Amino acid sequence: FDAEARFALALSIKPGDPTASIARVHAQIGAGLTMSAATNLRETFTTNPTMITARYAPGLIPPASRLRDMVPRLQTLADGAGLRARQSALILAYVGYHLNDNAIIKEGLDRLELETEDRLAALLRLVWLDDQPVGEALQDAPQNEGKNGDE
Repeated sequence: FDAEARFALALSIKPGDPTASIARVHAQIGAGLTMSAATNLRETFTTNPTMITARYAPGLIPPASRLRDMVPRLQTLADGAGLRARQSALILAYVGYHLNDNAIIKEGLDRLELETEDRLAALLRLVWLDDQPVGEALQDAPQNEGKNGDE
């Protein structure tokens, strides 16, 4: 909890700093504070979307062994309905991303979207899993009906 307190202090000095924000999330994940971690992760990704694709050096995120150990607990917490399940599902997907495990990412995002549409989950699915092939993305793009835009 000392690490989380230090990052909270850093954020009080420089509010919105994405590096301090994500460091606080990592401290919360490491401490098992799923609800706080998910709330802060969502806020960080919403205000700093470039953080979605970031990877972290050892020491800046809990070790892979710790993340792997957390997966069964997160799966259990994410199973069901309600805010706790959705928050746990977001952290499950995030942990999967940092373990390079697409099955865990997909499981977390699927559970996150069970009850309601979640715009962040849709974005994470596209970025982390490349769930929509480029051809489909082009088909979904607005068509200019042959105009080249010079008119």
